[in-house]
Amino acid sequence: MTLTPPGRWQTNSAVPSDLAQMVRYGLPDTDWDGFAGRMRSLSPSDTEARPPATSSPGPWSGSWSVAVP
Repeated sequence: MTLTPPGRWQTNSAVPSDLAQMVRYGLPDTDWDGFAGRMRSLSPSDTEARPPATSSPGPWSGSWSVAVP
């Protein structure tokens, strides 16, 4: 596990994109300042897989999409 996302801000569009996400999700301006500390404080049990959901959305409950940068 790394303490910073590698190559996170390598392009000119990456920085404004991250700022937009911070605004969208209501994250504080200092969110990335504490990232390394939050990663250091994780225990093995924090990173274990969680049990699967007991129900899944039906076919008519909306659409799902995954965007990979």
